[in-house]
Amino acid sequence: MRLAQADIAFMLRVLDLSEDMRNKLEKVASGEAKLTVDEADELRDLCGERLQTHGFGPNYEPTQEGVHLAKLIDELFVG
Repeated sequence: MRLAQADIAFMLRVLDLSEDMRNKLEKVASGEAKLTVDEADELRDLCGERLQTHGFGPNYEPTQEGVHLAKLIDELFVG
């Protein structure tokens, strides 16, 4: 699975990542590693949790962060 550098930086900045996942994403960013299906699932779940708490404004309109999180959820789906 390939992720854009900007998407990796975004996840590193906004998600509540374990130290292991943070290290893995940094390795993915540098091209040293790739995400496994299980890791992509974990990241998708974390994006979903963040979307629920930070993804919508007061009128239930998606925030800029919410739009980015929703895009990542779609990209991280490994079928």
